[in-house]
Amino acid sequence: MGLDCSNCSKCELGLSDKQFEINRQNNILRNEKIEFYKRNIGKIIYIQLKAKKYLKRLQLKKDLDPKDIFYDDIYGKINNKSLDAIDEGNELNSNEAEISSKKGEKHHQLRQSSEKFKTFSSKYSSLNENKKPIEKNKLYKVEKYQINKYAKYSGDMLNGRQHGYGIQEWNDGAKYEGEWKNGKTNGYGIFYHPDGDVYKGYWKDDKANGRGIYTSMEGIEYDGEWTDDCQNGYGIETWNDGSKYKGNYKFGKKEGYGEYYWSDGSIYKGNWINNNHEGYGKYIWPDKKYYEGFFKDNALEGKGHYHWSDNRDFVGEFKKGKKNGLGRYLWPDGRSYTGFWENGKQHGLGKYKDENDEIKFGVWVYGKRNRWLDETDIEILSNQNDEYYRQIIEFDPNNYLLSDSRK
Repeated sequence: MGLDCSNCSKCELGLSDKQFEINRQNNILRNEKIEFYKRNIGKIIYIQLKAKKYLKRLQLKKDLDPKDIFYDDIYGKINNKSLDAIDEGNELNSNEAEISSKKGEKHHQLRQSSEKFKTFSSKYSSLNENKKPIEKNKLYKVEKYQINKYAKYSGDMLNGRQHGYGIQEWNDGAKYEGEWKNGKTNGYGIFYHPDGDVYKGYWKDDKANGRGIYTSMEGIEYDGEWTDDCQNGYGIETWNDGSKYKGNYKFGKKEGYGEYYWSDGSIYKGNWINNNHEGYGKYIWPDKKYYEGFFKDNALEGKGHYHWSDNRDFVGEFKKGKKNGLGRYLWPDGRSYTGFWENGKQHGLGKYKDENDEIKFGVWVYGKRNRWLDETDIEILSNQNDEYYRQIIEFDPNNYLLSDSRK
């Protein structure tokens, strides 16, 4: 059985054994270099930058191309585990990434319920890269002082840092005017975003802290307490359609007691958790129907009282926004059903009272009456102290919510 070499490039090209082996080794080396560049692209960029800077200092930029040096020597140095170059490259890449992010990032936005308020953001860091003081330990004034490559400052300085009152302007049109301390915004100040949004209030270490008013270009406004650039504490938020919220916040989200007024006339007054109606509250619709009771994740959940504008009325238990459990439904003509519900419909044992106050007990199945109970059935339920029968007899809609209304 002979050897099949029909796919051998050596034979096709007519190469000698020696030349074929040299080509094979070159291919292996080239593939290794490609894989190396993929794994170390960050380090490669760093060394390129460092080589360019070095050549510039030696005034050799016109005579030599940094790429020539890099591709001739660098692969061998890194492949031989020059740990100093690798570690230093990681550090510089981090710095370069930070500067790059400052150039390209948008203003950070506040974590908050309805509208996103932009903060001072790291792009507008008041870092003074030129730390050489004009006068040490003495307050002095500067005009259009180049704080860093992004901003100029006019105002009071101390030991090379903004300190006292001053105005800082960024290249993109952002502007801060107010109080400073040790190179950071501290005290009262006004920050103008490039898109027209404005924050007026108090600062601590470059972040909104204390009382402040944020007004967006669209006319949305928050007036209240801040902690580290987040709405935190009591505040009033208004929207350009006339909606308004006044109440408590916890780090950018509605939390605790608050009142929300919608532009269509709807109102919610009650407890909030994580921007949702949660706990006890009252919701009023534009047509004046209302629900008062417990909420969970914005839905009716637990004990509640639902009253319609046409005087229909329900007092009882809810689950995921629907009548579920024990409750009394009252019609405008005086009829009522007191009993058990499931998924919004009568289901189980119930007591029906007609417009003439005649009372009957019966059994319902998903909204439809299955049968009426006779006197013998009722006597059995009474003598056995049936739990469902007892709950219906003892149900008092007038005091149903009183014991739980402030839990």
